Amino acid sequence: PPKDLMITTATTNNTIYGIDGKELTLQCKVKTGIPRGHLVWIHNGQTLQDSQSGILNYTFKPKKKDHLSQYTCKTLSSTLDLPLFQTVTLVVYYAPRVFLKKKESQMKITEGQSLTIRCNAEALPEPTNFTWTKMNKLISALPTLYIDGVNRKDTGRYTCTAMNLIGIGNIETDVVVFYPPDVTIKYKNYTEGVQTKTLSCYGNGIPDTYTFYDWEHTSDYGDHIRFLNGSTNGSLLLPNSNGNAIEYQNNGYYKCTVSNGIPDIYGVTKQSSEVFLYVQGKPIFVHDNVARIYGEYRKTVSIDVNIYSNPKYTDFGIFDGNGNRLTYGTNIKIIEETRSVLASFHGSVVRVKGYKITFNLEMMTQEYFTDYIFKVTNNFGQSQHRTTIIRASSPSLPLNVTVLPISNGARIRWIRNFDGGFHQTFFIEYHLKDHNNWMTTQSKNSTNSPKISWTFTNLHPGYLYVFRMFSRNRIGNSNKTEEVVVKIPVKTKADSIQSLYTIVVSGSSSVGFILMIAVTIYVIKRFCRTQHQIEVHHGTRQINNIECGPYDEIDEQEMEENLASNNETETVIDSDYEEPCNLLHTNRDSDYNQKSISLSSSVRSEETDENETLAKNICINAYENLTDNRDQPLPYDLIV
Repeated sequence: PPKDLMITTATTNNTIYGIDGKELTLQCKVKTGIPRGHLVWIHNGQTLQDSQSGILNYTFKPKKKDHLSQYTCKTLSSTLDLPLFQTVTLVVYYAPRVFLKKKESQMKITEGQSLTIRCNAEALPEPTNFTWTKMNKLISALPTLYIDGVNRKDTGRYTCTAMNLIGIGNIETDVVVFYPPDVTIKYKNYTEGVQTKTLSCYGNGIPDTYTFYDWEHTSDYGDHIRFLNGSTNGSLLLPNSNGNAIEYQNNGYYKCTVSNGIPDIYGVTKQSSEVFLYVQGKPIFVHDNVARIYGEYRKTVSIDVNIYSNPKYTDFGIFDGNGNRLTYGTNIKIIEETRSVLASFHGSVVRVKGYKITFNLEMMTQEYFTDYIFKVTNNFGQSQHRTTIIRASSPSLPLNVTVLPISNGARIRWIRNFDGGFHQTFFIEYHLKDHNNWMTTQSKNSTNSPKISWTFTNLHPGYLYVFRMFSRNRIGNSNKTEEVVVKIPVKTKADSIQSLYTIVVSGSSSVGFILMIAVTIYVIKRFCRTQHQIEVHHGTRQINNIECGPYDEIDEQEMEENLASNNETETVIDSDYEEPCNLLHTNRDSDYNQKSISLSSSVRSEETDENETLAKNICINAYENLTDNRDQPLPYDLIV
C-alpha cells in the first residue's frame, strides 16, 4: 500500500508561505504501492488537482484573501483502510493597503483651524515606514498629518505612503481651505467732465460665492460722506452730476465690503478694501469761509481763506472792490499753509486736505474797510470769493426791555441787538426810587437765543425800583435803555401759604418734618383754645383736657393784632444750615428809610423766556436777612 505521504514545500509546523500575486507551487509526494494509489489536492472541500503518480504539484497565485487558508494533500488506495493525508496552512504576505480614518476624498477646513489626518495601513508584515507628501515634497514622516493653523497656501492634494518588505501602498486626499476674500478694487482717476466713472470690486476667497455690500465714501481724514449702492457683482458707477460744479466732491476714499460667509482669524466675516479716487478740477472756496469780518480802526485784521484744489492752484490774487489787484507790502501780508479745511461733500461737512491762506491787513485805516475779492486759479479753471471788512463798533442798545415784578424780586426780559462785530455782554443797572446810587449786575447768560431774561430776588417788597440796561463789547458800551420803574409786590397770606407749600414739596425731608411739627403744635394750640372757650361759656361738660401750657394765657385777639402788625411770617429751611428763618416784616417808618439798604441781587440766569425763583433761594436769602436784623425780635420770638 502507499506510504510516507508528505508536502515537501511545507515547514515543520505545516505552514507554507506565499506572496500576494506571485506564483506559488504546492508539492506533495508519496511512495506508491501496488496497485498505485491516487493523489489529490483539496481546498475548502473542493479537489484542485489529482494524479496517479507519486508526485503531485499545484501551482497558483495566492491572494490576500487566501491568507491562513488550508490546503490538504491526500492519497486514496483500495489497500488502505484510511487514506493518507497532510494539511498545511498558507500564509500570504502582501503590501500595505492604505486608508484614511475619515473616508472622504476631500477634507474641508477653515483658515486658522488645525488640521489632523490619520493615515492607516493593513499589511503583512506590518508597515515599517509612513510618509506624507504634497506635490512630491515631503511634509511629514509620521502616520498622522498635523498642521497647526491652516492657511490658504495649505490647499492641495496630499499623499500618504506606507511601506513594508513586500511593497508600498498609498492613498490621496484633497485639502480645501476655506478663507475670507482678499478684496481688490480696479479704477481710474479722472478729470471733471468724464461721463463714465466706474470702480470695480473683486473678491478672492474660498468659496467663491460673494455678497457685496454698500460702498462707503469718506474724506482724506476718514470722515463719512455717503453710502452708495453698487451692483451685485461689485461694480460701482458714480452718478453723473449736473455740470462740473460738484465733481470735486467725488474726491476721497471708496471702500468696498465683501463677504463669502467665512470669518477671518478675528471672527470678522465682512472684508473690505479702499482706494483713493483723485478727481482733477478747478479750485473751490470751501465751506468754512466768511462773507464779512469786523475790524478795528488802526488795528490788524486777518482774513482766513480756505481752498480745496486738485491739482494745487497756480495763482492766488486779492483784488479790491474796484478790481485792482493788491500788491503785498509793509501793511499787506500773505501766509500760506497746507492743512485740513472744512468742505461740504454731497451734503456732509467733512475735513479734507486743502490750503489755508491768511490775509493780514495791518494798521487799518478807513479806506481798507471795503470789499475784497479772492481769486484762485489752476489748470482747470478759476474760482473767486468775496469778503467785506466792516469797521467794528460798540454794540447797539438792547431792544424791547420789559421788567415784570415778582414776589420779592423782578424779572427783566430783552432782545439782543447788533453786537458791533464782537462778543457782547449785557449789564443791568437798578436802584431804589428815592436813591441815585446805581447798582450794576452782569447778565451771565450763555444762550444764543435772541430773547433773554434775568431774574432778581431779595428786593424789598412794597418799594419802587428803577431799572435800565446797556451792552458792552471790546470796543465799548452801548447807549443805555430808558429807565423802567416798577413796584415790588407785597406777599399776601395766601402767597405765604403757597410759599410754604412749595417749600414742603421741593425741600428736603428734614424741612417737611419740621413744618409738620409746627403745624401740629398750631393745631393743638387752637384746639386747646377752643376747649377753654367751651369750658368758660358752657361749663357743663369737660372734654379732652389737653395740657396747653402758657399758650392758654395768650389772648386770641392780642395774637391776631400781632399777626396784623407783622405783614407776613414764614418759616423756611436753609439748605446749608438746616435752621428755620423768619421772613421778617420791614418797618417802613422814616427812620428806617434813611438806613443803608442792602440790595443783594441775584441770582440765576435763564436761557429761555421764562424762569422761576426757587423756594430754596427764598429761604437762603431770607435767612441771610434775618441774621443781619436781629435787633428787634417780634413777640413771637418769646413764645417757646
